[in-house]
Amino acid sequence: MLRMGQNVKVVADRLGHTNAAMTLNVYAHATIDMQQEAVDHFERIMKKSKATKRA
Repeated sequence: MLRMGQNVKVVADRLGHTNAAMTLNVYAHATIDMQQEAVDHFERIMKKSKATKRA
């Protein structure tokens, strides 16, 4: 659910975790993948922005 963009608090509630920190600790591997996806997305945005400024 985290990889699908669901809020961590909602995921924690659904899993019965006492808080979002517990969820993040258990599923840290998912958040690492999400960080890389965010970097990739940001790079695409910056490339588009740069191309637009040149045009």
